[in-house]
Amino acid sequence: MDEGFTEMALARGIDFAELQRADPHFRGAPLVDVRCSFRAPARYGEVITQEVAPLVFGGRSFSVAHRFLLPDGNLAAAGEQVRIWGREVAGVLRAVTMPEAIAARFAG
Repeated sequence: MDEGFTEMALARGIDFAELQRADPHFRGAPLVDVRCSFRAPARYGEVITQEVAPLVFGGRSFSVAHRFLLPDGNLAAAGEQVRIWGREVAGVLRAVTMPEAIAARFAG
């Protein structure tokens, strides 16, 4: 799920390494909760498709839904990540509101 989220961000022009170079206090989008439900087994050698849904915002956190599909289209697993927009404030990681320009990129 983490890789899928990062790839989705990059596809929308959101590069976490670049954001941290521009703002040394930026700490990315740390994962604070994760759930996954497994529905059907995958076999060795099968290529699984990952679908990442648009973000759902809730204050200073946001959730990301993921689906993993088997080659025949059946659901192998479904999960959700809850993340924050992280910034170091006085030496401590804090959840802050995602900048509007970034949220707009995630939405589009």
